[in-house]
Amino acid sequence: MAYNNTNIAIRFTENTYATKAEVAHELKTPLIDSFWKNILKYRSEFAHNLNLSAVDRTTFLSYCLSPTISEEINNVEIKLVNLIKKYNDLSVDTNDKNIYVQTALIECLSSVAKKNNLDVDEKYLRMLIAKKIKVDDEQLNILSCYLDGLDYVKTHMGDIIDEDYLANLYSIISNDTELTQLYRDTNFDNPGNRFIIDRIYESAPVYAIVPMMNLLIKFINESQCGVTIKACAVFYYFNYVKPFFAYNEELALLLTKAVIAKSEVGDVAFTLNLERLLSDLKERVEKVCIEVQKTNDLTYMLKLFIHLFNECIEKEISRMNNLQAISLKEEYYFEAKQEAKKSPYYHENEKLDSVKEIDECDLKQEKIIKQENVNNEKESIKIQPQEEQKIELDKEYSGLAISSLPPVLDEKEAARLEEHLLESDPELTRSQAYFYARHCTMGKRYTIQQFKKEVGSAYETARTSMDTLARLGYYRQEMVKNKKVYTPIKRK
Repeated sequence: MAYNNTNIAIRFTENTYATKAEVAHELKTPLIDSFWKNILKYRSEFAHNLNLSAVDRTTFLSYCLSPTISEEINNVEIKLVNLIKKYNDLSVDTNDKNIYVQTALIECLSSVAKKNNLDVDEKYLRMLIAKKIKVDDEQLNILSCYLDGLDYVKTHMGDIIDEDYLANLYSIISNDTELTQLYRDTNFDNPGNRFIIDRIYESAPVYAIVPMMNLLIKFINESQCGVTIKACAVFYYFNYVKPFFAYNEELALLLTKAVIAKSEVGDVAFTLNLERLLSDLKERVEKVCIEVQKTNDLTYMLKLFIHLFNECIEKEISRMNNLQAISLKEEYYFEAKQEAKKSPYYHENEKLDSVKEIDECDLKQEKIIKQENVNNEKESIKIQPQEEQKIELDKEYSGLAISSLPPVLDEKEAARLEEHLLESDPELTRSQAYFYARHCTMGKRYTIQQFKKEVGSAYETARTSMDTLARLGYYRQEMVKNKKVYTPIKRK
């Protein structure tokens, strides 16, 4: 079978970022040197170097920012901005933020427990977080120390990350308050940690630790990389060096979260269950790390990080939406009860039982819906026909003065529409497609201020973007009481 070198290069870079072995397997031939040479040549056009050297100090890490990978990074960072916005909107008064943070933290600690083969339940972790138990078991102590490590990172977000910072973090995670030295001064005994075939190390030799850690500290404090690339590089490189005698994987994760938090992400960084890299994804991480070492191409790890970021962010957004929905119901029922009290037919016990029964039914229904969403997560998304949506809405809102509401797209459907718009209309920017995909209901009116708030842009950028969408035929511009509004126009 004849293959086109250019198409092969694009296929194994853009469609899937394949290793040499994967290309050979896919093409069903070991004779792929010419193909691989062209693949590397294509990737080199989008290569960016990082000032992080390998053990030999002659080669440096790089990553490929091809069009597809750039798009993937852009998408995940837009979702991250949306997550930050939703997190900041969580109510402190109703305790929503505390509930959300605690639930997320329990998941993170569960992953650390799984990594260390510890059998603990949610109740134990909840009490540990609340500082209501004292950990006497030496094995379980890692959970308490990791939690303290997270607290340290969170309360020192403004600190420069240097050797003193790392020493404090290592002291906390190892539960050793009297460190006599910072980095390890002996090589690990495991033969796999020595220089072996194909230039692979499981940890840096002692002589290379200090210069490599100096490079990493400089990279953390000076690199202008985006948050996804920077977090990925820090996690990989720390695990590559393994500068301490123990807890290197946990420290790599804590340092990664510190870097994410300092990249204008803030407290949201500590709610993402990136700890899965230590447990569920451990084998995959080890395999990818070997490939990065062999090629000095961080992109293999970057693809894994993009995938994990996407999963974590979407899960947290869904959790926040559920939490806010429950809070709105509770507020509604509270107000309804207050109104009911004014009625001469009101009986306290009867009304309380009624409200409680309705609340419990709603919560049960939400749990059922949430479970169904999890079960269908891997299935392809099918947009429900407009008539079916109208029938369901007619039933749901039958008790209101309005008989139906316009159909809306859920987040996954909106994301699909966003991608379709970008692929079909090259004049659209990412932010314009993002906004329109979530604000395209016929009959609705949208404002410049909505655009500004949704994508986090400056007012002038928002105004220009909405005017451009109107010029391209997505909206019709109108004036309502000296205020510009934009109404969607029916499109094919």
